[in-house]
Amino acid sequence: MVLVFNVSLPGRTVVLAMSDIFAITSALLGAAFVCGRAGVVSPSLGTGLVQIAMITLIWMPCIYYYDLYETSVLSSISEGMKRLLQVTGTACLALGFLYLVFPRLGMPHTLLLMWVFLAGLTLGVVRWVFSVVSHSGSLSQRVILFGSGPLAHQLSEQIRIRPELGL
Repeated sequence: MVLVFNVSLPGRTVVLAMSDIFAITSALLGAAFVCGRAGVVSPSLGTGLVQIAMITLIWMPCIYYYDLYETSVLSSISEGMKRLLQVTGTACLALGFLYLVFPRLGMPHTLLLMWVFLAGLTLGVVRWVFSVVSHSGSLSQRVILFGSGPLAHQLSEQIRIRPELGL
């Protein structure tokens, strides 16, 4: 468990959040490379880092709001992909509003469309890999439960249905 803002989070969930940030950033840089506009998102200009930070700060709350870190969603690939499409749409609407208010932060339409496609694809792949790794028993720790009361049965059930805990 990792302590973040006095809240204990499973280590695997923190790794998933960090990989989401990496996926969003790498998708933006990949889109800039594919579109041949590497100068648009160049950190040397200063605005490139601001663009990356703003895009990430918009996507991450959207991912959290649509419960993509929730156990039931992490266990179901189809539900996760459906919600990922909702996250993509919401992030696009939020970015559109942001670019309307702050036009200097905007980027060319081709770059934006390529980035949205690549971000959705990379986040989907990250979620799929996380699901496969979470459900494999090779990285899980062994747990011994003492007792046979109702609390022990509830605890064993929670461990069984929450593979992202790694227990």
